[in-house]
Amino acid sequence: MDRFSPVRAGLVLAIVMAVVQACGVSGQGADGARPKNVILMIADGSGASAIAADGLYTGRLGRQIFDRTDWIKAWSSTYSLRLGAKPIEGPDGLKQEPDAAYDPAKAWDTMPVTTKTGAFEDRFAGYGWTKKTAPDSADTMSAIVTGRKTYDGAINVDG
Repeated sequence: MDRFSPVRAGLVLAIVMAVVQACGVSGQGADGARPKNVILMIADGSGASAIAADGLYTGRLGRQIFDRTDWIKAWSSTYSLRLGAKPIEGPDGLKQEPDAAYDPAKAWDTMPVTTKTGAFEDRFAGYGWTKKTAPDSADTMSAIVTGRKTYDGAINVDG
């Protein structure tokens, strides 16, 4: 498919509109004017902390173009519903698996370890836990667009 095909353009427009609706944007500003542009930025692997760190590093914290008061910003947690990659029938398929949810105590555990997850050594427990629980782009995009979590490898389906 051509990267500028009408199907792809329609899909992108549908995603943008879903995010705008999910953010509660009424379509009009305080002055009654409709927005001129809507920018949907998906920073895969990034988040509020990474953006703040960039602002600190560059000396522009709070002074970026997107820090203006007339910009609407929304954040979404994108951890998986569960770590498995298969659906579970019935109500159990919709239950949040505690080990899949972000846990700062586990993510920032500095206990040294000698384990290896994937191609690289973990070095400390938090790094290994983060690598084991990192969601993939399929379920993170579903969480952003629909507001509902799913499992790894799933697009727009429940548990």
